[in-house]
Amino acid sequence: MINLSDYDDAISFICDEIIKFPKHLQPQSFYRAGNVGSPGISDLDLIFSFKEDFYYGQQFIDLFNEVKKQINHNEIFFLHLPHVFPNSLLKELPFFSFNPVNDLELIYGKSIFDKNIKISKDQALIRSMEFIHARI
Repeated sequence: MINLSDYDDAISFICDEIIKFPKHLQPQSFYRAGNVGSPGISDLDLIFSFKEDFYYGQQFIDLFNEVKKQINHNEIFFLHLPHVFPNSLLKELPFFSFNPVNDLELIYGKSIFDKNIKISKDQALIRSMEFIHARI
């Protein structure tokens, strides 16, 4: 049976391995988005942030895929590839995501987000409606 600690172990393993990547493939920051609401069903949503001049996305993904193969239950934890962003675009995440930045868990590096981000009322409404079907 898969439990929450298995997810935490997977994140720790990824972090330990990524710092061993060649310097040019190491992210500046690494976040987990969302939460594990249903262990054994939930996947991991990972976000990696890089400098603006990062041109090695495919090499990073290739190494990441090799790392994830070593993790028990990887077929459940990693239903999709991680998100890879340049810092400047990731800073804009609050304006095009339903998920508040405060819900991101910084795993590695330094956060690039501003503390007091103001979003529009429309964005707040979209966020509140995202999972309304689950609340009814």
